[in-house]
Parts: sequence; structure tokens; C-alpha cells
Amino acid sequence: MAYDRRGWPFARLLESFDAVCFTLPGHGQRKHPLHKLLPTFPSRNPVANAIGLAMAVAELRQLVAWLRMQGYERIGIAGTSLGGHVASLYATSSADCERLLLDRPLVRMSEPLRRAATRGGIAHRQLLEHLEAIYAVVDPLRRELLLPRERIALLLGENDRISGLAAGEMLASHWRIDAEMFPGSHVIPWGRSEPIWCRFSELLTDSVSSTQRSTRRAAGG
Repeated sequence: MAYDRRGWPFARLLESFDAVCFTLPGHGQRKHPLHKLLPTFPSRNPVANAIGLAMAVAELRQLVAWLRMQGYERIGIAGTSLGGHVASLYATSSADCERLLLDRPLVRMSEPLRRAATRGGIAHRQLLEHLEAIYAVVDPLRRELLLPRERIALLLGENDRISGLAAGEMLASHWRIDAEMFPGSHVIPWGRSEPIWCRFSELLTDSVSSTQRSTRRAAGG
């Protein structure tokens, strides 16, 4: 959380929004008790990773449904890195949110091996093929949107060497959405605070517009 506070405009966000922190499997209090220092998801087991991603998406859908039951009418979802991967999969399985913010999403779980495979010969390329076959069902580049694309904002770091700028641009092309660039990287997300605030502010703008439309309809009736 200390790391996130440096890059996210939490002070402004909490003045205007109620916030729920969705903890991914293997993170925070959900870590394995014997591995407290580092997240236990994702791991070196690609099958477990694919199951973990599917489980996280199912849990996120349950969370949104619960928020609707509590009376929330406008819900925005924001995900960074692995959380962005989960959020992108959510957009292919549900249309039940008003805004979706993908901040440097980890688009392909096989991305680190992909770079090694380009210089590692046939054995690495074959391993990459096997990995991509496992991850195919949780690959947003192989899935179609259910969420209207005009509700999606995509932030990419120009110097991102972890999620990969090229993979983010591929997602933008696949979903036919525009990506907004900021000058930072994955580890040092310099320049993203203001774009994040602007994207969240759209929820407030839409809420005001919706209220004004309802008022006009009531006056006309």
C-alpha cells in the first residue's frame, strides 16, 4: 500500500469516492502463511496461475454484485499490473461497471518468457507455445469485450519493461480503444497520478449528467 500511495492520488479519490480494495489470491492477507514476504500468486505453475486468474475474475464479479446490492449505482474498477490483467478479463466476462481503468496491465502471462524465447532457440520457443496454450483461456488478446469500449481507459508507461508497452498497444488494437501514455515505467510510474484522477473523475461527470437528464425528464413529465 505504501508503494501505491506514491503513485495514486488517494487523497483526492477518497474525498469523492467510496473505495474497496480487492485483494488478489496470494497477496496481502491471502498469502500462504509460510511465504509472508512475497506474493504466492502468480507462481511458477502456469496451471495454478490460470486457475488463480479465473478465480480472481469470479471474485471480482461477486464483489460488484454485492456492491449493487448495497445500493451503489455507479461503480468504477481500476487494476494495475496483475490487477490490470484481472480487470481486463472482467471486461470480457461482464458489462456490469460504469468505468474500467487498466493501468499498465500485465496482458500476457507468458511475456517474460517471450523475450527470452526470441534469443533462446527452439527449446524456448516450444516452451512458449506450451505456456500460451495453457494461458489461452485467460488471455485478453484472445477474448472479445462485453463491456462497451467507451467505458475503458488504458494507461501505458512509455518505459515499461515488465508488462511491456508493445503488449499494451496490442490490447488497445485488439479492443479498438485508445491508450494514454505517461512517461514512467512499471517500477517507477512517474506521471500517472493526474491521468488516473482524470479517468476517475469521469464517474463524477457521468453521475451529474445522469442526474440532470433525470431531472429534465421529471420536469417534462
